[in-house]
Amino acid sequence: MEDKLEKVFVRLEAVTSKLEGVAGGSGARGGGGDVPDYVGAFDTVMKSLSEYYRLSRSIGGDVAEISQLVEQAIGEVKNFLVLSGRYKKPTDVVISEQLKGVNSASEQIVKFAESKRAGKEMNNLFAVKELFPYSFGFLMLPKPKKIPKDALDQGIFYSNRVLKEFKDKDQKQVDWCRSFSKYTSALTTYIEEYLPSGLEWNQDGAPLAPGAVVTPPSVAKAPSGSTASGPSIADTLKGGNVTEGLKKVDRSQMTHKNPELKASSLVQAKQSGLENMRSDVTVQKKEPVFRLEKKRWRVEHFEGKKDIVVEPTENGHTLYAFNCSKCTIKVNNKINSITLDKCFQVAVVFEDVISQFETINCQRIEAQANGMLPLVNIDKTDQVSIYLSDQYKGTEIVQAKSSAMNILIPTEGGEFKEIALPEQFRSVMRGNKYVTTPTESV
Repeated sequence: MEDKLEKVFVRLEAVTSKLEGVAGGSGARGGGGDVPDYVGAFDTVMKSLSEYYRLSRSIGGDVAEISQLVEQAIGEVKNFLVLSGRYKKPTDVVISEQLKGVNSASEQIVKFAESKRAGKEMNNLFAVKELFPYSFGFLMLPKPKKIPKDALDQGIFYSNRVLKEFKDKDQKQVDWCRSFSKYTSALTTYIEEYLPSGLEWNQDGAPLAPGAVVTPPSVAKAPSGSTASGPSIADTLKGGNVTEGLKKVDRSQMTHKNPELKASSLVQAKQSGLENMRSDVTVQKKEPVFRLEKKRWRVEHFEGKKDIVVEPTENGHTLYAFNCSKCTIKVNNKINSITLDKCFQVAVVFEDVISQFETINCQRIEAQANGMLPLVNIDKTDQVSIYLSDQYKGTEIVQAKSSAMNILIPTEGGEFKEIALPEQFRSVMRGNKYVTTPTESV
């Protein structure tokens, strides 16, 4: 029922945008003032973020600041949709040029979150960083239906951390996390209704030459108070001038209604630059960091260093290693938790861990526990080996989106027995529910 209502709202928003343009007397350029349906309908997606913006402002601090960057990025997405409604589909090189506004706004989100990695609101910021830039991929893919769900999955690891921290403590934070699903739900409905075969262009529009600097109407006519990179949300929600001057796209020119036009409307992700945005941001060389901030040991950006030693002086200390490559880390004394994030070929040796050892977005990790280890959390990691101590029977393992995971437990002869964790599962309906078990190939 909710999906049906959402589709009805999308249709109503498209009609409303058209009527507002006519009522406002928008001057037509090139003899047409009507709007391609998918351009006006995107206003519903933008409106779905109103609760996210409101809660972000209420929470304040870095959460409020990054929401302003999201607002600017969404404005750039709308500008690109407006652009596609004015012009014929250009070459992929030109499309990549015109996507620079979206790319730049997305990079600002990523860079801001990365710069606040050691802050208390890191999980909030990383949830935003993982979700929104990825969701903009619908502009490029020929079949973008799965983009919203995948985007939500991208950010869910960090939003779940926020939920865990503030459950039964701060309902505002809980509602903030849940607001993401309203955005992805609205985006899913929008894509299914208007862009099932990818973004369309105006087949009767003007040509768009390489190197052309195009200012969409929403930027050119933005009143004072709007940001330089796009209209304010309030301005955009009014409709009217945002889509001024667009030619009508006839049904015969819509690719989702005419499959034979599909080939001319595809934009490949590889040529847009947006797909590789996060890797472009993180490959920059940064100065290594090794310091204790309050109770967190930060070990970041080391490469080829085999003698990193962390010496916690109290049980509340934690270790956070980020973007380290081909390093060895030794932790003396008991520590509360150890986290490896975006590390490659890193080995960690430690004594007792009070809470957990976890890997996130890592490759080729080895860890050796010489004492107690209650929990191992493996997330988005490829090739990880965990050597447990003789206290291994008390260790719980949680895994998600990972591969080549091996747990090694000690035997009476002083050797280790290797146990591979399952990667494939089978679900069978039993009674009124599914029962999931590993496949026999594991």
